[in-house]
Amino acid sequence: MQAPGAEASQHTTAPPTTGKPWQDICADVQAYRDATVEAVFPALSSLIASDLPLNVTGVPADVLTFQELHITSLPTEEILHRLASRELTCFETTNAFIRRAAVAKHLVNCVTELLPERAHARAQYLDEYITTHGKPIGPLHGLPISVKEHVSMKGLDCNAGFVSWVGRAAQEDALILKILWEAGAVFYVRTTEPQTIV
Repeated sequence: MQAPGAEASQHTTAPPTTGKPWQDICADVQAYRDATVEAVFPALSSLIASDLPLNVTGVPADVLTFQELHITSLPTEEILHRLASRELTCFETTNAFIRRAAVAKHLVNCVTELLPERAHARAQYLDEYITTHGKPIGPLHGLPISVKEHVSMKGLDCNAGFVSWVGRAAQEDALILKILWEAGAVFYVRTTEPQTIV
């Protein structure tokens, strides 16, 4: 997946863990996750867990723009149609999904890391590609796709929810990601999973 539009800069895997107590490792991983959320642009207004209502379904409408809510609520086939016809750009679509994922992290803690730099670089490449060639790069051109943390992404942590596995960087991308990439997908967030994936 190191084709043009891959990443502007490579995220590194989680911080080194040698000799640290598990509580410190967890704190480091959470700080790393939070730093990726802080990279969201424009910055989200502060979401403080203690101030959230019991029913958080309305919170995205208070934080995101109308356009971001609209884009992230469209059916997949409609997003793909609008990207292929250039009614939407890959960049604006990707950024809307990144921002919605950042909100979701605050509300339900479902994110292990956001990938704004690499996702924006990929989206920009895809926008340039369709402008130059007049057609999508593949059937999933510009579609933002979330990836579970245990699915290998080269150079990124792959710990399946085990503290003892933090720091194990994937040596290559999983086959499914290679297939999705060739089809034109944009990977924008890595998400949590149950420990041991069961």
